[in-house]
Amino acid sequence: MKKILMFVIAFFTLLGSFSAACASPPEVGVLILHGKQGTPEGSFSPINKLFDALTSRGYLVSRPEMPWSRKRYLEGNWQQAMTEIKTAVDQLRAKGAKKIVIAGHSIGSPAALSYAAQNKDVDGVAMMAPGHVPLLYSECLTRIAPISLCAVKDSLGEARSMIAAGKGDEKGRFTDINQGSRVANFATANEFMSYFDPTGDAEMSVVAKKLPPHTAVLWIIGLNDSLVKLGKGYVFDSLPQNPKSKYVEIGSNHFRTPIDGLEQIVSWVDSIAAQ
Repeated sequence: MKKILMFVIAFFTLLGSFSAACASPPEVGVLILHGKQGTPEGSFSPINKLFDALTSRGYLVSRPEMPWSRKRYLEGNWQQAMTEIKTAVDQLRAKGAKKIVIAGHSIGSPAALSYAAQNKDVDGVAMMAPGHVPLLYSECLTRIAPISLCAVKDSLGEARSMIAAGKGDEKGRFTDINQGSRVANFATANEFMSYFDPTGDAEMSVVAKKLPPHTAVLWIIGLNDSLVKLGKGYVFDSLPQNPKSKYVEIGSNHFRTPIDGLEQIVSWVDSIAAQ
């Protein structure tokens, strides 16, 4: 009888260990940030498949419309965007998320990185075809874009002049560059500078150094994306070392990276969930 009892105990102990090994990872919330002048939903949104893939795997997934969307571009200042991200993160946590991953496409990448650096409560940042480069705009760098970036540099000069003259809260007509195309931005000088200051938190190379070491980063970029020419040196090498951080180049372009890199992105999120 004693042997039978010991066998039963051993069996259920083994069963419990097996169940624990097969249990789902802690609830993970994934916030997906769309690109500049993009949309969080709709047939043409490149983040649709990622949203569906992560949702089908049981993750808590959110994809809010951000201040740089097609409808809102560019609304308010950079800190307003950070506040909106925090609201979305808090909503995921209220639903039970114990870990947070933010996946940003294009301008969503520096926004995700900036939020993670400010709040220190993000487990992973997936930077998909990172875009929006205030430092490069200010340097008029021509080798990464089909047209000159100097138009943004000129607008930076105008915004600085307005602020120096005490007109920082007055609106002006400024210029942005979105994947080689000029875009008019009607904003106050202070709002424009919050998005385009090369020393500010919208600049990836600046905020990378402020990221806490516990936050892992996936940098995934297409070989046909102009920013790939700068390699790891522009931002990735400035990140704190983390064993889960990865730099990945794929056969894709700026728009399609979240689609063509779907398998790598989902696999990386799985690795964050499992750690």
